Amino acid sequence: MPLPGEQLNGGFLTSCEAELQELMKQIDIMVAHKKSEWETQTQALETCLSVREQELASARAALQEKYKEVGMLRHQVEDTEKAKQDMVKEYEQQLKKFQEELSRLRRSYEKLQKKQLREARGEANKRQGDDQFEISRLTRKLEVCSE
Repeated sequence: MPLPGEQLNGGFLTSCEAELQELMKQIDIMVAHKKSEWETQTQALETCLSVREQELASARAALQEKYKEVGMLRHQVEDTEKAKQDMVKEYEQQLKKFQEELSRLRRSYEKLQKKQLREARGEANKRQGDDQFEISRLTRKLEVCSE
């Protein structure tokens, strides 16, 4: 039995069809609302992802700079170590030369000291001989005077 205001021959929609259409409209509204929420969430996630990607790119660039800096510092350390080793070698060579020179000077000093000692002994012997000659001469004079 048809409800009042409805016709059976299709001029008016049946109450079930109207409810279905209303339900479809509400579903469309809900889907559109959910779609809007998801698009907002997607946009927020994309924005967040973009920010994170920028942060990551920035961090990678900073890390790359640090790697370059570490490389330069490592190179400087290697250069400094090499220069230090070269200086050590140079100082060792200079020290060796100084030690050799010191040894030569010691030997020369010792030779000079021995020479001076010999000369001093020779002069002492000569003086002693001179003194004995003088004593003998004076003794002879005394003997001549005493006679």
